[in-house]
Amino acid sequence: MIEDFSILYDKKNRVLMIQRNVYSANPTFLSKYVDTIRGDDRTTEFCPIISATQYAKRPKDGVIKKINIKTADIRQVRNETLRGIFKSQNIPDGLNVEITISTGRERNKYIKNEFADEIINNVKKDSSGLVNADITAAKVIRDRNKNKEMVYDAEFVDLLEGRIRAEHTFDLGDRRATILSAEEVQNKMYQIYEKYKRRILANIEVENYEE
Repeated sequence: MIEDFSILYDKKNRVLMIQRNVYSANPTFLSKYVDTIRGDDRTTEFCPIISATQYAKRPKDGVIKKINIKTADIRQVRNETLRGIFKSQNIPDGLNVEITISTGRERNKYIKNEFADEIINNVKKDSSGLVNADITAAKVIRDRNKNKEMVYDAEFVDLLEGRIRAEHTFDLGDRRATILSAEEVQNKMYQIYEKYKRRILANIEVENYEE
């Protein structure tokens, strides 16, 4: 199991569930592996399913103090707006690129809502290729004595933290072998997928789904 992984594919809903441990291949490597085997010009990318409730953590009447987005490879960023932001730095493909937009230490300044919302909505629309996307949001309180707005209670929100995933620990007990059977792992994967299926489908666009 150290170098192994298992995959469960829901063909009807086009959802791929990948089982991996700390030493096994990650989804990015697996996508490149699939491309190599296929041997054509198509590119494979496994996009995480993000729970829509994650974006509700931003204060409704709040403002954005800081935006941070990062990619390990601009070529993997499919969203045109986000890719354009990374491309504007004229950094070669294949390198880590991190963009931070911040008001610095200016307490009562904040990023314009239109610009902030455009980036947040594009991350929500398609986060493929991003390894990090977060914002620092804050509430705005009007100080009646000074007759001006004051920004308070800054809160960090990880926009990708809402990725739907599950963890399970297999107890080997007193077994001499340190490798689990593929059947045992795949059966557990099926059980976990069925448990999360309703939540998964609620966060993706699925046509003609039936229980």
